[in-house]
Amino acid sequence: MRKRYLIVIFVIFAIECLVVVDKLISSTWPEQLEVAVGTFSVKTGGRDEYLSISNEQGAVVLSCSLGMSGSTRCFSQEQLQALTGRRVTAHWYRQSVYGGIRRNKLVGLDDGEKIIRDPERTKSLDRSKIKNSSIVGGVVVGVMFIVWGVFVLRVRSRHDVAHS
Repeated sequence: MRKRYLIVIFVIFAIECLVVVDKLISSTWPEQLEVAVGTFSVKTGGRDEYLSISNEQGAVVLSCSLGMSGSTRCFSQEQLQALTGRRVTAHWYRQSVYGGIRRNKLVGLDDGEKIIRDPERTKSLDRSKIKNSSIVGGVVVGVMFIVWGVFVLRVRSRHDVAHS
């Protein structure tokens, strides 16, 4: 029982490490961002929401998700309605995620008059997501390890009392 629980803790810790590493890898920006200029629209698939910038060359589909997990949502419903059909300039990069999957990550967006999504704000949000993932995962693993330690101490104390 104790070994199984310890294995579960290790597996959860390993998964948490993979999530944090995925976010770290995905948050590495290239030196030069891609730029797409075109008409803004929204595509939905299940619970995911993607932005599409369409022009004569085709469409670029973008997400705000950092890595393989997290919300793909970039803007509020009101912002999306206001932007739909407008001509915008999007700054983005192709992020790598596990298994060779690649996604287009929106970094900045403007409509020629104002900045709608600031690249520095995106960088700050990404750092915050990485920090939060690390803290939450660390707390979960830490609590599980403490519970395991308390369990082991109780079993030992019962064992010692029984053999006294």
